[in-house]
Amino acid sequence: MKLKKIASLMLAGIMAVSMLTACGEGKTDPENPDNPVVVPETGIVAAVNNGQNADNDVKITFTSDSTLDAALASAVKAFGEEPKSSDLYTRIMALTGIEGNMDLISGGMHQYNGMLHGDHVAGEWLANHFNEAEDKANGDVVTALETVVINSANKLTEEMAMKQVASEIDSKIDKLNATSYKKGTTLGGQKYCDYSYTGNVSMVKVVKADSTVNYCFAYTITQTTSVKTLAPAEA
Repeated sequence: MKLKKIASLMLAGIMAVSMLTACGEGKTDPENPDNPVVVPETGIVAAVNNGQNADNDVKITFTSDSTLDAALASAVKAFGEEPKSSDLYTRIMALTGIEGNMDLISGGMHQYNGMLHGDHVAGEWLANHFNEAEDKANGDVVTALETVVINSANKLTEEMAMKQVASEIDSKIDKLNATSYKKGTTLGGQKYCDYSYTGNVSMVKVVKADSTVNYCFAYTITQTTSVKTLAPAEA
């Protein structure tokens, strides 16, 4: 009888240890350590990351972001069942403080070409401000925002909607440059710029009164510029 009790106690102890080990695999809420908080990768994040063309010069790893999620949800609630992309864009900009737009990055305005500052194309200005522009370029960070609304009239499934948005985002990434260095053009001793990128993406479903669904998306791309000098031996 005693042996059965001991065996039962040992089994209970093993189960308790196993449960603690399983809990340790998740993130722990610091305010309530007994409740693990696991934040899985959302479907839209995976769709955008997997939807990028391997031939792109730039590859961006997108993540979810609680601030963007909250801003998109707030914007959608403000405009009801039929939100317009432009309305969501304006409200999210106001809520997050983002000032840029996608053209600033994909259009090249914030992509510096050697010592030339992309914001200024006037030859006279560049002639007088080469060094100033060069200093401003290094460490420059620009965040661009874009919103997309896929209306239920398109009769797309959630998976199809995510793939469509992933394709649109990929088309923007395809326009981005990883560097302004050009072999045979950038000379030894000259400066050029490398660009690094991060991204966030969010999605909200709007279930309308007639049970159809609109899909609302918001994503940001952040570009960071690093000015470098080409060593003569590398020219």
